[in-house]
Amino acid sequence: MTIEFDKNCYNPLYWHLKKYITDPSIRYIHVIGGSSAGKTHTITQVLSETILTEDVNVKVFRKESTTLWDTVYKDFEYIVGKLNEFIPVFKILDKWINRGTKYQIKFGGLDDPEKAKGLSQFKYIFLNELSKFLFTDFKEIKRRMRGIFGQTCITDCNPISEQMWLNTEVIEKDTWIDLPTFVEEAEGISQLGHDSYVKINTAGNTVLIKTTYKDNYWIVGHPVEGYGMVDENTLKEFEWMQKHSEYDYMVYGKGEFGTVKTGNEFWRAFDINKHVRPVRYEKTTTIHVSIDNNVHPYIAISFWQGFLEQKIIRQVHEIKCEDPNNTASRAGQKALHYLQSIGYDDVVFIYGDYSTKNANTIDEKKRSFYDLFEEQIKEKYQVRDRVSPNTSVAMKGEFINALYNSWQGWTIEISEHCRTSISDYIDVKTNAEGGMLKKKYTDKLLKYSYELNGHFSDTKKDFICEFLYTEFNQYQNKGGSNYQDIEIGSTGQNQY
Repeated sequence: MTIEFDKNCYNPLYWHLKKYITDPSIRYIHVIGGSSAGKTHTITQVLSETILTEDVNVKVFRKESTTLWDTVYKDFEYIVGKLNEFIPVFKILDKWINRGTKYQIKFGGLDDPEKAKGLSQFKYIFLNELSKFLFTDFKEIKRRMRGIFGQTCITDCNPISEQMWLNTEVIEKDTWIDLPTFVEEAEGISQLGHDSYVKINTAGNTVLIKTTYKDNYWIVGHPVEGYGMVDENTLKEFEWMQKHSEYDYMVYGKGEFGTVKTGNEFWRAFDINKHVRPVRYEKTTTIHVSIDNNVHPYIAISFWQGFLEQKIIRQVHEIKCEDPNNTASRAGQKALHYLQSIGYDDVVFIYGDYSTKNANTIDEKKRSFYDLFEEQIKEKYQVRDRVSPNTSVAMKGEFINALYNSWQGWTIEISEHCRTSISDYIDVKTNAEGGMLKKKYTDKLLKYSYELNGHFSDTKKDFICEFLYTEFNQYQNKGGSNYQDIEIGSTGQNQY
């Protein structure tokens, strides 16, 4: 069946989906992005038209079946209803939609992975709101996909957290190649905005598309007069968000991976809307480097600057040294490369937990983690050792939370580009003793355990409490959070 649709009735995402859904080498299409981007609606358009023109079946899943009927089912009901006005071939039933008597769009929940059985009947599988699914659900879908040439799984979601499995298990564990953000053979306008992208993995079987509200012509207006609309209220919401909440705009406006607060955070006073800022390295101010010597899952290096007169402490950069760069020497090389890349030409202060000074029994000279790291920096810079003896983690947390609450006029700013740090600061919880409750992970294959989080949090507490050495000592000597009337004296930085 050949049917022509008005080419101006679609957003750019439509043309990208049309291209890759018909490519038999593409097995998975993941669509991520901010709110109001029209992701689900556009996928619904493509799948509804595909079953109209192809003799295929479509399976649509949400994690919980109870949420299906007021969400994605309504999208399909609306789209096929519009198509029926021109070609009345769809029959909308209680739990599925038929095209004639043979082909159907079937809906279901995946609260039990066993419900993924029978996917060999469906050429297209759509997982709506992928962030609600477990990684085990997705793996079961992958296992059940077979028996149809060109079978494709399409997903969509808002990238609400860097810790969601789509990011940690799929995106970060693959290598991606940029594809054009327009479709050359498209009949309509296919150019995505500058905040969006299209990528393909090196295996060539997975496409990742990011789209935002700026790609939705029913929000920002259509380039062709007479189509689309300008939703002034929604645009004003995004304008307000951009002005008053940089981080929220980054997640919901620009569609980039963010983090979610859930309660009992160790850094309870850390507020992404207040403390995450579009800050940069200041050339006239000293760089402070703080290291965490855990090798797995990565070595954490954070870069800080302190502005004493303004009472500002600022994190300007982070480096996450994963395998094969998770050795002290390679981490030091990474830090050195960053310092040189920004043209830094002053003294480097290095901070860390006192365990970084422990002798390394593997190294023939018994050099510590700190020694091996510092050795790289000393190739080009004068280094000052500011690793201090360990003190109460709970008290350090109390002190830094007080700073986050503008104690004595101090401000902490975290660069919006320090994404892993931001996620860590939100994710780390408080244990029964008031310290950090760090999630443990055991690699059953490699047979070792490590802490999943808390590494950048460690670099933060080790730097700030040594940098503000005098203030921290006064704070803890006077009873911590019960003491609010400290007369500001000299800081640790004054001694350096």
